[in-house]
Amino acid sequence: MKWYYAMMEKDSPTLVSIIIPVYNAEKYILETIKSVLSQDYKPIEIIVIDDGSTDNTAKIIKSLNTEIRYVFQENQGVSAARNHGFKLSEGQYLCFLDADDWYYPQNIKEKVNYFLHNPSCGLIHSWVEITDRNLNIKKTVMGKEGENITQEVLNFIPTAIPSPSNVMLKRSVINEIGGFDLNLSTSADFDMWLRITHKFKVGMLNKPLVKYRLHEDGMFTNLALQLKDMNYILKKYKNSAYSIYNWNVLQDRFYNSLLKASLKKFQIRIFLKLLLQFLQYKFLAIRV
Repeated sequence: MKWYYAMMEKDSPTLVSIIIPVYNAEKYILETIKSVLSQDYKPIEIIVIDDGSTDNTAKIIKSLNTEIRYVFQENQGVSAARNHGFKLSEGQYLCFLDADDWYYPQNIKEKVNYFLHNPSCGLIHSWVEITDRNLNIKKTVMGKEGENITQEVLNFIPTAIPSPSNVMLKRSVINEIGGFDLNLSTSADFDMWLRITHKFKVGMLNKPLVKYRLHEDGMFTNLALQLKDMNYILKKYKNSAYSIYNWNVLQDRFYNSLLKASLKKFQIRIFLKLLLQFLQYKFLAIRV
């Protein structure tokens, strides 16, 4: 059975696969899926990978009277869920939509059109609106575009590619560079952007097409997990082909960002651990 809304015929538009990893997102998943169903572009397929939810997520998704491919797996993490969705997908273009984010109706159509007019690009993104839990806009984040913007990704602030929900990729790109790193969660997309931008051109639409919901239930509120992921990335790329880039700016801005966040949240243990690592890094940098 095909899981998309228009039968694929000769010369029909290119299929886009929208993969939604979900874990206990009963508060937001309905709005997220409805924003996909409201897209101006067809054909699309929606694949929801439930990463072991224990709330009403499955019940909500199954109540929708539409063709959504819903797959349940034991909890393995967001990277495993995204990779599982990719393996099941059939589209030439792929989107990885977080279960609490939201698409404007023209999002898919405009990104497909950009790809058609810019075939040298491997990744397309747009501006992103940061919202509260009720999708009220707080600010708009732009991004970067061009050939080899890896250094811009490493610069960390401002973000070069805001939110994985904002990205459309060619299937051939993932086939070449590989899927999401199973050792990562909060920084799995950051790691993916490093690998993609090192090899492929990035395009950007200069308008907001996605809403990124910022709330206390989100994965990025876990500062300890962010630190664990970044330590892994720094070790992963040490003495690699990526050593040509300036990693010091990433470390400076990452540590400063988390130090401020840990103080704001009164997470003293995390703050002290971060401070120790930051001072060790600075001492080694001075010696070198």
